[in-house]
Amino acid sequence: MAIRHISFRRDMQEAIDAGTKTMTRRPVKPQPVWDADGGCWYPARHHKRARHYANEDHFRRGMPLDFPRYSPGDRFVVLDRACEITAVRVERVQSISDADVRAEGISEAAIDKWRQWLHPNDCAGHAFSEIWDLKYRKTFPWASNCYVWRVTFRRIET
Repeated sequence: MAIRHISFRRDMQEAIDAGTKTMTRRPVKPQPVWDADGGCWYPARHHKRARHYANEDHFRRGMPLDFPRYSPGDRFVVLDRACEITAVRVERVQSISDADVRAEGISEAAIDKWRQWLHPNDCAGHAFSEIWDLKYRKTFPWASNCYVWRVTFRRIET
């Protein structure tokens, strides 16, 4: 078990404190590099110049890379509340489900503001994409559909 630093915006800290945020997504760094055969090269843990190879199916199944930044059992603290990571997987940022948007702490008010323009099934994803781009627009914009660590956690009551 390791103690990790995970930074959150103030509203997301409050969502964790309220128990409405139990998941976060962070870009995989560096992003995998695809070859013409549909396979993927990504850095090896033991040497920054070494590369591992995986095919698209490996990533579609959400298999973690060999060196996740976060691991189940790791802990972090937000607003004096301890949290424990319970699951980590790799997926594309745009693969987020409506249930995951809510687990990310996105409020119903943020989702509802899209209802006048979009089909109800698209509102949660658009609300999340707006918040994603506030933080990652320059480096990992929503439109790039980058690979992310999907980190699920729980608060530890003390």
